[in-house]
Amino acid sequence: MKNFKKIIGLFTVIFLAGVLLTIGTVKSTLKKDSPKQEIVEIKKDTTYLLTSEKEKA
Repeated sequence: MKNFKKIIGLFTVIFLAGVLLTIGTVKSTLKKDSPKQEIVEIKKDTTYLLTSEKEKA
């Protein structure tokens, strides 16, 4: 019975470590701002092009 408890404890520690590592990786990935900036610039360019086309027509 002692070995069973040790095995369950070991798997619990490994599982929690994996969950925490995954959460840390996802949070650090979401903090990157460079893709957001590019999306905003593309949106502004597209809006400008659409308004200039409407003015020409």
